[in-house]
Amino acid sequence: VAESSPNSFRGFFTAISQTAILWGLALAIATVVLTQKVLPEEIFKTWGWRIPFLLSATATAFSFYSRKKISESKPFFELLRDGKTSKQPIQDCLVQVENRRTILFTIFGITAGHGALQYTSLLYAWYFLRSVLHVNPNTTNISIFLMALFCIPLFPIVGAISDRIGRKRLMQIGLLLGFF
Repeated sequence: VAESSPNSFRGFFTAISQTAILWGLALAIATVVLTQKVLPEEIFKTWGWRIPFLLSATATAFSFYSRKKISESKPFFELLRDGKTSKQPIQDCLVQVENRRTILFTIFGITAGHGALQYTSLLYAWYFLRSVLHVNPNTTNISIFLMALFCIPLFPIVGAISDRIGRKRLMQIGLLLGFF
């Protein structure tokens, strides 16, 4: 998405693709809640809890199929045409010390922080509501479902902001705010 988007809309379009995480969470919660509502409690506890997993396998197969149908980006085909692709891209990236620093910073400085914030806001919030505050499981599920739906339109908005002020600055602000 990032390679195919115009520079002035790269954050916006990339953010739209990132909403898949929230759509997946919302769909998973909706599937569990609906399965619990349709099946008697005893049946859900014995074997019915497997139904959402089976449905997720279908979604995974669809995702895999869809991804296989997506073509590479135009810039990649241009590199391929010009013979500028690498036969050993990982090794080529790691040869220069500066590349190694950038990779380590990206993995441990940005990606780890982003992952921790995402895990905390999406999954730990669910655990905290249920296990620490002892909120009713159905209320917890619906709350997290609504939170996911609320956040979906925010992703493209924040992506558009990143197109205006820069992704690096926005990520720094977001990680800093998330830390507190």
